[in-house]
Amino acid sequence: MKFQFFFYTFLSVLANFQPVNASVMQTGLSIVEVVVCLVDPGTFCTIIQTINRSIFDNDGENESAGGNGSSDSEVEEEVKEEEGSNGDASGGEESGGVPDASEERVEVIIPSNDQCLNAKQIFLQTRISGETTNASVDEIAQCGNAMSDTGSGGVWYYTVGNGAEFGASTCATASFDTQIFVFSGSGCDQLECVTSNDDSCGTQSTVTWKTNFQEKYYIYVTGFKETGAFQLDLFEPVQNDLCKTAAIVDLGTFTQGSTTSATTSFVEKCGNASVGSTPGVWYRITGNGGKLFASTCDYTNFDTQISVFRTSTEDCGNLICVAGEDDSCESGQVGDVRTRVNFETISGEDYRIFVHGFNAGDGDFLLDVGNVEN
Repeated sequence: MKFQFFFYTFLSVLANFQPVNASVMQTGLSIVEVVVCLVDPGTFCTIIQTINRSIFDNDGENESAGGNGSSDSEVEEEVKEEEGSNGDASGGEESGGVPDASEERVEVIIPSNDQCLNAKQIFLQTRISGETTNASVDEIAQCGNAMSDTGSGGVWYYTVGNGAEFGASTCATASFDTQIFVFSGSGCDQLECVTSNDDSCGTQSTVTWKTNFQEKYYIYVTGFKETGAFQLDLFEPVQNDLCKTAAIVDLGTFTQGSTTSATTSFVEKCGNASVGSTPGVWYRITGNGGKLFASTCDYTNFDTQISVFRTSTEDCGNLICVAGEDDSCESGQVGDVRTRVNFETISGEDYRIFVHGFNAGDGDFLLDVGNVEN
């Protein structure tokens, strides 16, 4: 009997390590257990069942608690690793598919007048802001002295002539080296060169041309290997807007003038006057060998400056500074913005008087030119 008991017990323990049928495992009995119970359904069957179920229950608790016998720490490590891999995967999805919220999208804005067909209208005596950044490069024929193949993008405007002289300029404000082209034509596919300019006032540009009544003109603003922002002025030029078209004045006379519609003349700083992006007008007088003055002390409605140059050529190609002043009427009044400049002359020499404003100011004035009394 003892041998039988231990033999059955040994078989029952071994049975827990043998593959079993799923239907038998669901009852909690191993195959050997079933066989033994069939052979000896008495006391020994009951004992073997008790031993076998005790082993089975312990294994089940270990599986449910430790994940097939794994410790809690091992399970936690596996969970962390799995979460980490899922985090990497989600991060990959975010970087590859869904954009990170912290990343800013750069929006490329193309100017609406990027093409000739979409040219914006500009009217006389107006100033319009423009931008050539992101503009496409237009293939235009060589026109005037500006270069048409610099690889810089440009934008288009149009205006209608009235029979007078027109001027277009970027001298007021521009963040890059500009060029201006002017074409005539009934359409963008029939453009004919009128004029162009590069570097009329520093690295900015001014063009003037005689218009025909009701004829359409296209203005193309581009850069010399650069792009950026600018302001375009369209105006009827003042006759003495340029040094070479300076108006002649006589000694002892008053001349009414205005810089409101004038363009900017970039010349070297002269004396106490500062010359920059400020519109101005020109006058000329012949020296008499004595000391002369030029003054806006009688009337001006803006902060004036006066620069005087000497030149030996009609086109002012070699301007030589003689004198320049700002706020010098000696009135004793605080904030007096009128100007007077005195200068020595050589008999027969040509002198150019440039009346301009301080800090881009413009307005009206009376110019008085005469001999300095001893």
